[in-house]
Amino acid sequence: MNERDFERAAELTERERQHALATHQQRQAQRRRATVCEDCGDPIPLARQQAVVSPYCVECQGYNDRLNHR
Repeated sequence: MNERDFERAAELTERERQHALATHQQRQAQRRRATVCEDCGDPIPLARQQAVVSPYCVECQGYNDRLNHR
C-alpha cells in the first residue's frame, strides 16, 4: 500500500465513524422524546423521561431486562 491508499482508508474510516455517531445521536434523541411506552402504550412519567433514556415504562423495562438476562 502506498501513502494515498492509507489516506483513502483513513478518510473512509472517518466517514463511517461520523455516520455511526450521527445514527446513534438520532436514536438517542428519538428515545428521549418517548412519552408513551413502545411495548404497552402506557404513558411514561415525566420524571422517568427526564432521568432515563428509554422508550419503555418501568414495568416493561423490567420485563425486557429479565428476558435479556436469561
